[in-house]
Amino acid sequence: VTAAAAAATLAAAAAGCSGTPAVNTGPFGGADWNTGQICVPISHPGELVTDGFYEVSDSWRGTVAVISKISLLRPRGLRLLRAYAVRLDSQPAYGTMPGLPPYDGGFKYPWQGHVNAIGTRVPYTKDPDIETNLLLVLRTSARKSTDQGINVWYHVGSQEYQLRTGFELELLASPAHC
Repeated sequence: VTAAAAAATLAAAAAGCSGTPAVNTGPFGGADWNTGQICVPISHPGELVTDGFYEVSDSWRGTVAVISKISLLRPRGLRLLRAYAVRLDSQPAYGTMPGLPPYDGGFKYPWQGHVNAIGTRVPYTKDPDIETNLLLVLRTSARKSTDQGINVWYHVGSQEYQLRTGFELELLASPAHC
């Protein structure tokens, strides 16, 4: 039995009979590495913002994880419009920027390789510098728009998993400031 098969069996047992995937047990790992808080000033409610602080990688040898759904965790005044995936090869994550991607802020970002995040295949890699950056295009609707992280549902074969991050986002419209 391979380590990946044994891990998949344990994760399936942890999910129980409910049919819902156990949170933070699959090859994307837990959310401990993806926690924190960021505040970004925006000019007005209704502004579009791209949030690209989330990176995922498949840590189970011999598997390919496929993203099936992404949602915001407890959004307030914030709506997810689109989600993209960009494979990074030692480049920094996109970050959070007002407007639509790609932001040309003086750093080289591989936007030309972007794809719709839903359906993206994230293959196993042993190189920690190779990750898939998730870029979420958000619309604000309040002077203070927030979320408490994201949910990413994905599968390896027929086994479903869920990653829940704890990276909180706060977008504040002028005259408020971070």
